[in-house]
Amino acid sequence: MSEVPPATAPASQGTSSETKTQEQVSDLGLLGSGPVQAENQPTKETPKPVSPAPGTPVEVAKEEEAIRVAKEKELADAQAATLKAKADEEAQAKAKQEAEKTAEAEAAKKKAEEAEAMKPTLEKLKVPENTLISKERQAEIVAQAKDKDEAQKTLEAEHNVASRIQTEGLQRLKSQGDKWRTEIQSDPELGGQNFKETDRLYTKAVEEVFGKEMIADLKALGVEAHPKFVKGMVKVAKGMEAKPLVHGDRPEAKAKPKTPAQIAYGYDETQPYDANKAAVNTAASISPRGMS
Repeated sequence: MSEVPPATAPASQGTSSETKTQEQVSDLGLLGSGPVQAENQPTKETPKPVSPAPGTPVEVAKEEEAIRVAKEKELADAQAATLKAKADEEAQAKAKQEAEKTAEAEAAKKKAEEAEAMKPTLEKLKVPENTLISKERQAEIVAQAKDKDEAQKTLEAEHNVASRIQTEGLQRLKSQGDKWRTEIQSDPELGGQNFKETDRLYTKAVEEVFGKEMIADLKALGVEAHPKFVKGMVKVAKGMEAKPLVHGDRPEAKAKPKTPAQIAYGYDETQPYDANKAAVNTAASISPRGMS
């Protein structure tokens, strides 16, 4: 048998198709960012995870694990909420306790300030003007009072009593003084036309004997018009004018004092002895009148 030569047409076609595919790839390679697979080349797909079938042991274990994790989270959240509530309760209780302590301290401070303000002292007393209550008595009132108000009330009460007594006493003295002045005016020796002279002599005697300040003291006591006192001062003044008082700077004050013999017998032993005079003086000294 004669050999059959190989067909050339199919070879030519295959060559043309392969050439065309290469040109397309070349063109795509020029336009793209890399080589591109040929249209007829199969692509590789990423395999999808295969889920276990429901009811399988794997799926059951997974569900149980999820339930366990959820329960643990729920328990942890509940415990955290309980701890937070307890902490909040303790914080509120502590804040309340501190607020109560602060309130007690402020109340105690206020009470102490009020007690100090009510504490009686001389400086806090409102002493009435021109009161007759002495400082010593005021101090006693403060020491005996339980608070400032009691001390103030006691002081005012005693002041009122003392003022009333003083007023009544002054009224009685004035009334008595008026009676004494009427009596002096009615006295024939002191009153009437002699009253002006009586007043002059009285004032002179008081000032000379007691000092000018005594006039005011006598008026304060209400005895400046006592008839007996006035008569006595008038007599003193008349005696002063009849025989002035001897002062240390006058010549009369420099006279020698009398000796015992002069006082007892009335004669001066420095002079010549006179028996008749001595006898007379001796008889006079031992008579009843001389002893009176």
